[in-house]
Amino acid sequence: MTCHRLLASGLIILSIAALPCVWAESSAPLPADALAVLRRIVIQHNGRNKPLDSFARETLQLIAGEPRIGHDDPVQTVFSIMADPERWQEVPLVSVPFMPLREGLGMDRKASRISYNDLVASRKLMRMLPSIVEKQRREEKLSILENETMDAFQRFAALSGLLEQKLNLVPSPRDDDPVWLPVSEPSGYASAQQDVIHTAWTELMRAVRASDGPAVTVAARHFSGVLQQWRPHAYSPAWRIDLEVFYNHVNPFRIAQLLYLLAIIALVLGLSQSASSWARVGLWAVSTAFIVHGTGIAMRVVIGGRPPVSNFFETTLWLPFVGVAIALIFERVFRADAITELHIMVVARPAAIGVIGPLGQEGAEDAVLHVKHRDMLMNGKLEPGRRRGRQQRFELSDV
Repeated sequence: MTCHRLLASGLIILSIAALPCVWAESSAPLPADALAVLRRIVIQHNGRNKPLDSFARETLQLIAGEPRIGHDDPVQTVFSIMADPERWQEVPLVSVPFMPLREGLGMDRKASRISYNDLVASRKLMRMLPSIVEKQRREEKLSILENETMDAFQRFAALSGLLEQKLNLVPSPRDDDPVWLPVSEPSGYASAQQDVIHTAWTELMRAVRASDGPAVTVAARHFSGVLQQWRPHAYSPAWRIDLEVFYNHVNPFRIAQLLYLLAIIALVLGLSQSASSWARVGLWAVSTAFIVHGTGIAMRVVIGGRPPVSNFFETTLWLPFVGVAIALIFERVFRADAITELHIMVVARPAAIGVIGPLGQEGAEDAVLHVKHRDMLMNGKLEPGRRRGRQQRFELSDV
């Protein structure tokens, strides 16, 4: 009984720890109808066409370590950064979680983030990179500090891309070229078409910077229409984009997490012979969590178009799902209160994993395991897992 209660208490602590931190920095709110349009604009990023809603969450997660800043919508924050770069260059956004790297960058040991301007002014980060590039060329193993330096550079580069509005929003004008073009330089289109794209984008940025709600709504709709009028077949079906935006906002694994937590608490209370109603609540919560859990996995499969075990994050979702399925089958077959009485841990164990695995895409996703093997990643993105070393070597070689 004591062990079971400790387990439930530990899971409650994990759930609280997974909640996102609140930032003090905020920007002028965008109208809800404008955000609805902006979220569904398609961008090509990391080899996949996705809605701007996903891009904004992933980019902020990379740069700041969290998918949103304060209570602002991620899309709102990204557009605010692009429309008002001077203000955001002063804001400490770039996450530096590794203490020795903070010292190397001249940061306060208690400060977990540094601003773009501070990185540019000190140039300490840039001075660290040439030796790392040379070490990579010799195929030597990098230290933890060197890996952390590379990660900091990736965050800096991602923020630079936002400040310079380097977004691949424009499909290539050629059918044989799958690579999309940056909105700032849609080469390949006729001059008149490029002017239309530039004008629509400039008007949108001007409206966002002025915090003019009605103008933002009109400009967002106009820009979205401009992008699709020449190459409509280059875009994913609207239902798939809507599904991904829905998935981002519903966050089914967060719901499943809370239901699994409720199930464990109820089943622990149901151990008492006089509390059979708690046992029924626990079984209901496990079954409901299982359905929500499976729905979330199915949505990822449909959106990503691949099996649900392509990266470590997805594996932590799939394995507990199978574990709960087996437990429910045993409960159904034996019909002897196998879950609610002596065999409660048949469900509690996979349910516990289910809570720890899908800790929401705000707590556990993209959480770097700072252990001996630094490149272990719990990746909640919809792209399949990949090795990062070769990609980073290529990017760092240009520094």
